[in-house]
Amino acid sequence: MRCHRAFWVYASDNGERISKKAATFAQQQAAQEQPGANKTAENWLRSRAGRSLKDAWLKEPPETRQKYYLENPDGGFPLEEYPTGFR
Repeated sequence: MRCHRAFWVYASDNGERISKKAATFAQQQAAQEQPGANKTAENWLRSRAGRSLKDAWLKEPPETRQKYYLENPDGGFPLEEYPTGFR
């Protein structure tokens, strides 16, 4: 599962609500050229921390998610096809 860079930045900003480790992992993913495009990230998204942050992201108002999308461009992610930020 590939995620838009905006999700990873959101998760790093809000991950400490779950755990310090979750925030650190998300921050590392956000810094990559293709954030979350690896098996480790896919497994993490299935973990309790990953699911919790994904649920929190999806509950955010569209304006909040849009702000993250605009501030954290991800040219390799087809946002038009996957407006939630996950594919």
